[in-house]
Amino acid sequence: MEAKGGLLLECPVSGTVKPAREGTLFGFAAGTREAFSEAQPLLEQLCRRVELIGALGAGARMKLAVNLLLTVFWQSLAEACSLMHDVQIEPERLIDWFADANIGSPILKARGAAVTAALEGKPGDPATFDIDFMRKDLREMLQDAEAVRASVPIAARTLSCFDEVSRAGDGKIDGTQYPAWWFKHARQAEHA
Repeated sequence: MEAKGGLLLECPVSGTVKPAREGTLFGFAAGTREAFSEAQPLLEQLCRRVELIGALGAGARMKLAVNLLLTVFWQSLAEACSLMHDVQIEPERLIDWFADANIGSPILKARGAAVTAALEGKPGDPATFDIDFMRKDLREMLQDAEAVRASVPIAARTLSCFDEVSRAGDGKIDGTQYPAWWFKHARQAEHA
Protein backbone atom coordinates (compact mmCIF):
# COMPACT_ATOMS: atom_id res chain seq x y z
CA MET A 1 0.00 0.00 0.00
CA GLU A 2 2.72 2.49 0.98
CA ALA A 3 4.75 1.40 -2.05
CA LYS A 4 1.91 2.72 -4.21
CA GLY A 5 1.68 6.01 -2.29
CA GLY A 6 -1.09 5.02 0.10
CA LEU A 7 -1.17 5.90 3.77
CA LEU A 8 -2.57 3.71 6.52
CA LEU A 9 -4.31 5.05 9.62
CA GLU A 10 -6.52 3.25 12.12
CA CYS A 11 -9.14 5.20 14.01
CA PRO A 12 -11.36 3.23 16.39
CA VAL A 13 -13.99 5.41 18.01
CA SER A 14 -15.80 5.75 21.30
CA GLY A 15 -19.52 6.03 20.73
CA THR A 16 -22.36 4.23 19.03
CA VAL A 17 -24.78 4.94 16.19
CA LYS A 18 -26.35 8.09 17.67
CA PRO A 19 -23.01 9.87 18.31
CA ALA A 20 -21.84 8.79 14.84
CA ARG A 21 -24.89 10.42 13.27
CA GLU A 22 -24.35 13.54 15.37
CA GLY A 23 -20.62 13.72 14.64
CA THR A 24 -19.78 13.48 18.34
CA LEU A 25 -17.58 10.38 18.44
CA PHE A 26 -14.13 10.39 20.05
CA GLY A 27 -11.55 9.02 17.62
CA PHE A 28 -8.33 7.25 18.62
CA ALA A 29 -6.16 7.54 15.53
CA ALA A 30 -2.96 5.58 15.17
CA GLY A 31 -0.38 5.65 12.40
CA THR A 32 1.98 8.24 11.03
CA ARG A 33 1.57 11.96 11.52
CA GLU A 34 1.34 12.33 7.73
CA ALA A 35 -1.54 9.82 7.51
CA PHE A 36 -3.28 11.54 10.40
CA SER A 37 -2.95 14.98 8.76
CA GLU A 38 -4.45 13.64 5.54
CA ALA A 39 -7.42 12.00 7.30
CA GLN A 40 -8.03 14.65 9.96
CA PRO A 41 -10.53 16.81 7.99
CA LEU A 42 -12.77 13.79 7.39
CA LEU A 43 -12.35 12.46 10.93
CA GLU A 44 -13.29 15.85 12.39
CA GLN A 45 -16.65 15.59 10.60
CA LEU A 46 -17.35 12.33 12.46
CA CYS A 47 -15.72 13.09 15.79
CA ARG A 48 -16.10 15.84 18.38
CA ARG A 49 -12.51 14.99 19.23
CA VAL A 50 -9.88 12.97 17.43
CA GLU A 51 -6.37 12.39 18.74
CA LEU A 52 -3.28 10.77 17.27
CA ILE A 53 -2.48 8.15 19.93
CA GLY A 54 0.70 6.64 18.47
CA ALA A 55 1.82 3.95 16.04
CA LEU A 56 -0.59 1.49 14.40
CA GLY A 57 -2.16 -0.66 17.11
CA ALA A 58 -2.26 2.09 19.72
CA GLY A 59 -5.72 3.22 18.61
CA ALA A 60 -7.14 -0.28 19.05
CA ARG A 61 -5.54 -0.57 22.48
CA MET A 62 -7.00 2.80 23.53
CA LYS A 63 -10.45 1.69 22.35
CA LEU A 64 -10.14 -1.45 24.49
CA ALA A 65 -9.03 0.64 27.49
CA VAL A 66 -12.05 2.93 27.11
CA ASN A 67 -14.38 -0.05 26.75
CA LEU A 68 -12.84 -1.61 29.86
CA LEU A 69 -14.06 1.39 31.85
CA LEU A 70 -17.50 1.12 30.26
CA THR A 71 -17.96 -2.63 30.76
CA VAL A 72 -16.81 -2.47 34.37
CA PHE A 73 -19.09 0.54 34.89
CA TRP A 74 -22.15 -1.51 33.85
CA GLN A 75 -21.17 -4.29 36.25
CA SER A 76 -20.57 -1.79 39.07
CA LEU A 77 -23.87 -0.03 38.43
CA ALA A 78 -25.68 -3.37 38.48
CA GLU A 79 -24.10 -4.23 41.83
CA ALA A 80 -24.87 -0.77 43.22
CA CYS A 81 -28.54 -1.16 42.25
CA SER A 82 -28.55 -4.61 43.80
CA LEU A 83 -27.12 -3.22 47.03
CA MET A 84 -30.14 -0.91 47.23
CA HIS A 85 -32.71 -3.68 46.57
CA ASP A 86 -34.42 -3.48 49.96
CA VAL A 87 -34.59 0.33 50.10
CA GLN A 88 -37.82 1.76 48.71
CA ILE A 89 -36.52 4.21 46.11
CA GLU A 90 -38.07 4.74 42.70
CA PRO A 91 -35.62 3.67 39.97
CA GLU A 92 -35.67 7.14 38.42
CA ARG A 93 -34.53 8.76 41.68
CA LEU A 94 -31.90 6.09 42.31
CA ILE A 95 -30.35 6.54 38.86
CA ASP A 96 -30.55 10.32 39.19
CA TRP A 97 -28.65 10.13 42.48
CA PHE A 98 -25.99 7.86 41.00
CA ALA A 99 -25.63 10.23 38.02
CA ASP A 100 -25.34 13.29 40.27
CA ALA A 101 -22.97 11.77 42.85
CA ASN A 102 -19.30 12.68 42.79
CA ILE A 103 -18.60 9.49 40.84
CA GLY A 104 -21.38 10.24 38.31
CA SER A 105 -20.62 9.13 34.79
CA PRO A 106 -21.44 10.92 31.53
CA ILE A 107 -22.81 7.61 30.19
CA LEU A 108 -25.27 7.46 33.08
CA LYS A 109 -26.31 11.05 32.52
CA ALA A 110 -26.85 10.31 28.82
CA ARG A 111 -28.44 6.85 29.17
CA GLY A 112 -29.98 7.05 32.65
CA ALA A 113 -33.53 7.10 31.30
CA ALA A 114 -32.93 3.77 29.56
CA VAL A 115 -31.49 2.27 32.75
CA THR A 116 -34.50 3.55 34.72
CA ALA A 117 -36.94 2.12 32.18
CA ALA A 118 -35.28 -1.29 32.41
CA LEU A 119 -35.34 -1.19 36.23
CA GLU A 120 -39.07 -0.39 36.00
CA GLY A 121 -39.57 -3.46 33.80
CA LYS A 122 -40.25 -1.54 30.61
CA PRO A 123 -38.94 -2.88 27.29
CA GLY A 124 -35.72 -1.28 26.15
CA ASP A 125 -34.61 0.15 22.87
CA PRO A 126 -32.56 -2.04 20.55
CA ALA A 127 -29.09 -2.66 21.93
CA THR A 128 -26.30 -0.34 20.85
CA PHE A 129 -23.56 -2.18 22.80
CA ASP A 130 -24.87 -5.56 23.89
CA ILE A 131 -23.43 -7.91 26.50
CA ASP A 132 -22.12 -10.39 23.93
CA PHE A 133 -20.22 -7.61 22.17
CA MET A 134 -18.82 -6.48 25.53
CA ARG A 135 -17.74 -10.08 26.18
CA LYS A 136 -15.82 -10.05 22.89
CA ASP A 137 -14.08 -6.83 23.91
CA LEU A 138 -13.33 -8.18 27.40
CA ARG A 139 -11.72 -11.30 25.92
CA GLU A 140 -9.59 -9.09 23.67
CA MET A 141 -8.66 -6.94 26.69
CA LEU A 142 -7.53 -10.01 28.60
CA GLN A 143 -5.43 -11.22 25.65
CA ASP A 144 -3.91 -7.78 25.18
CA ALA A 145 -3.21 -7.44 28.90
CA GLU A 146 -1.48 -10.81 28.93
CA ALA A 147 0.64 -9.78 25.95
CA VAL A 148 1.87 -6.63 27.73
CA ARG A 149 1.93 -8.25 31.18
CA ALA A 150 -0.77 -6.00 32.63
CA SER A 151 -2.97 -7.16 35.50
CA VAL A 152 -6.71 -6.73 34.85
CA PRO A 153 -8.56 -8.84 37.46
CA ILE A 154 -11.68 -6.68 37.38
CA ALA A 155 -11.97 -7.20 33.63
CA ALA A 156 -11.70 -10.96 34.15
CA ARG A 157 -14.42 -10.95 36.81
CA THR A 158 -16.67 -8.75 34.68
CA LEU A 159 -16.26 -11.19 31.79
CA SER A 160 -17.28 -14.02 34.12
CA CYS A 161 -20.45 -12.12 35.10
CA PHE A 162 -21.27 -11.31 31.47
CA ASP A 163 -20.68 -14.95 30.50
CA GLU A 164 -23.45 -15.81 32.97
CA VAL A 165 -25.83 -13.48 31.12
CA SER A 166 -24.97 -15.07 27.80
CA ARG A 167 -25.41 -18.60 29.18
CA ALA A 168 -28.88 -17.55 30.33
CA GLY A 169 -29.66 -16.59 26.71
CA ASP A 170 -29.68 -12.84 27.32
CA GLY A 171 -26.41 -11.80 25.72
CA LYS A 172 -28.15 -9.45 23.27
CA ILE A 173 -29.41 -7.06 25.96
CA ASP A 174 -27.95 -3.57 25.99
CA GLY A 175 -25.65 -2.40 28.77
CA THR A 176 -28.46 -0.10 29.96
CA GLN A 177 -30.62 -3.18 30.58
CA TYR A 178 -27.90 -5.07 32.42
CA PRO A 179 -28.42 -3.55 35.92
CA ALA A 180 -32.08 -4.68 35.80
CA TRP A 181 -31.03 -8.14 34.62
CA TRP A 182 -28.46 -8.42 37.42
CA PHE A 183 -30.92 -7.16 40.04
CA LYS A 184 -33.56 -9.68 38.97
CA HIS A 185 -31.18 -12.63 38.83
CA ALA A 186 -29.36 -11.74 42.06
CA ARG A 187 -32.74 -11.71 43.86
CA GLN A 188 -33.72 -15.04 42.29
CA ALA A 189 -30.43 -16.55 43.49
CA GLU A 190 -31.17 -15.28 47.03
CA HIS A 191 -34.52 -17.08 47.05
CA ALA A 192 -33.29 -20.29 45.43
